[in-house]
Amino acid sequence: MQEDGLTPAERLSIAFDLFEFGEDLMRQNLRRQHPSATPARIESLLLEWLQNRPFAQPDDPVLRPIEKFG
Repeated sequence: MQEDGLTPAERLSIAFDLFEFGEDLMRQNLRRQHPSATPARIESLLLEWLQNRPFAQPDDPVLRPIEKFG
């Protein structure tokens, strides 16, 4: 167990839940920005956003946390 009392599996499960929650929030944001977009288009925009990482620094490696926005 970790210092927080969670097993590695529990910590990973929480991380996946948080990622899914973040995706859901971004979908809602994209629906507000593109009210006439189809669900397929929203998924395409979400995938594009995830791949482009718009808030990442130019030299930011894929797995390093982003420390500041803008």
